[in-house]
Amino acid sequence: MALWITIAFVYIQISKQVSDSNIQITLTIGALLLLLFNTASIIAMLRHYAQDKDFIYEIDIRHLDEAKARKANNSLASQAPQKSSGD
Repeated sequence: MALWITIAFVYIQISKQVSDSNIQITLTIGALLLLLFNTASIIAMLRHYAQDKDFIYEIDIRHLDEAKARKANNSLASQAPQKSSGD
């Protein structure tokens, strides 16, 4: 939304300064193309993120689970009774 507001603001401010109709048409087409391609790329990025979210976070979650299991095993091992070396 901020992109659209920014482009609209810049377009309005620049349009006030332009008197040539050819430049005005070029400015309008350029602004519309910019909004079209940027909006399409944002939509594509969000779709790919939704599709790849499990893949992106799966490795991190697996590593966190392994670290928790390792920590639990280490704490259990440290609580086990120690055999004396003289026995």
